[in-house]
Amino acid sequence: MKEGYRYWIGTLATIFLGVTFIVAGVGKLLAGSKAFEPFVLPVVLSQSFSEVIYSWLPYIEITVGGLLILGIAIKFASSISALLIAGFTVSNILLIYLGRGTEPCGCFGMAGGLTVFSALIVDGIMAVMVAVIFVCYRGDFFDLCPMVLRKRRV
Repeated sequence: MKEGYRYWIGTLATIFLGVTFIVAGVGKLLAGSKAFEPFVLPVVLSQSFSEVIYSWLPYIEITVGGLLILGIAIKFASSISALLIAGFTVSNILLIYLGRGTEPCGCFGMAGGLTVFSALIVDGIMAVMVAVIFVCYRGDFFDLCPMVLRKRRV
């Protein structure tokens, strides 16, 4: 694959993943605690630890999405997003196991309308985007210079 194509594929994956995280974070903020009703963290973790995760998750999603869209520390932000995606995937698999696969997932707040099954598919697509970013992006792990200001490595 030519390096020019690799750059643009990586850029599109970065923007897609960033927009997805920002929309999900803003949706959760707007929905409040109702967005977290489908999650299974209280079943697996303590209630107090679950509440900490619920209160910080939208802000982490928005921050990671913003870093990805701005092109700042792309590999670092992708690594954080991979951890988030792994957590979402485990939560969705547990919900399906508990027989709640057709219920709304709350992934994008109350406006998303995704079921747990469809959210699992979105998680898979997001995981592929993370892999594409790691394969296609040529910058350093903590490259703080925004992508638009960097010279493209062709």
